Amino acid sequence: GRGFGALVWGLPVAAAVVAVGALVARFREYGSPVAAVTAADRDLVADALDRRAAADDADADVADVDDEAEVDGVEGTEPDHERPTDGEPGEPDDGRRP
Repeated sequence: GRGFGALVWGLPVAAAVVAVGALVARFREYGSPVAAVTAADRDLVADALDRRAAADDADADVADVDDEAEVDGVEGTEPDHERPTDGEPGEPDDGRRP
């Protein structure tokens, strides 16, 4: 009867109202500032960025040493222009086999 029909229509409407209310409450939280950034916060970030830059520089120095080792003839790291080709001496290798 009438009670079941009211339940069928009333529950979805009530759920929609609760959902909209929850969204409104959630978006109000996003609008309010959580905390102000302090000078100490800025100093922490600056220190972290400095440490990261120093670590990146150290990694670059290691990469430079690796590149020098390849140039100095470490086994298996010869440059492309010194690899043997299938063609005549002095001709570039086009990748095809005879």
